[in-house]
Amino acid sequence: MPSVSQSIKALQQERREEQATQERRREIARNPKYNRIREQFPDAGPFRRELYPKQMLFFRSGAEYTERCFMAANRVGKTRAGACELTYHLTGKYPPWWEGRRFHHPIEAWAAGSTLETTRDIVQAELLGKLGPGSYTSPGESIGRGTGMLPLAASARCSRVRAAWRTQWIRSTCGMSPEGPASSGSRATSRGAPALRAPENTSSGWMRSAPWTCTWSA
Repeated sequence: MPSVSQSIKALQQERREEQATQERRREIARNPKYNRIREQFPDAGPFRRELYPKQMLFFRSGAEYTERCFMAANRVGKTRAGACELTYHLTGKYPPWWEGRRFHHPIEAWAAGSTLETTRDIVQAELLGKLGPGSYTSPGESIGRGTGMLPLAASARCSRVRAAWRTQWIRSTCGMSPEGPASSGSRATSRGAPALRAPENTSSGWMRSAPWTCTWSA
């Protein structure tokens, strides 16, 4: 049995480690590289919201419709819009201007593409950051992780499969569900969107396949 002094020292060490972890997360949250979502659709500037009326309409319609499709030309911001909305839902952090669907509890969501390659190189790159070497088990262990829309400080843990991320667990401001933090899973199919069937407990999803972005919510 450890002595009282040993127990106190162990508790003090555990507290110091937790404080160091919290400080590191605060430093990461202040770094724009790992917090891209804060820069999206600002009030003013060259990328202000009023220049993106279609995206704003797409977001607002989520409060009324459970399924939406954003079909438009290349390079107009469809993928960015889908990644932004899924990030808001997973983290529970909605901007003051948000008029779309809101979740008030941690959710499980899917992010999908038409093929493995497009899911990894486009959907995951925009949502999580470009893939790099590392063990993929904790924040900062893989190069590029956290440089997508999902802030690195919100990342709890993740799993990988076939040179891609499969499941990402997210810290949500809505608290913790009995099953754990909010999570996002990635799926791809070579047979097109009809081959995808989300499980019943999935609250939201984002499917990207040129020239459209689709989202759904329960």
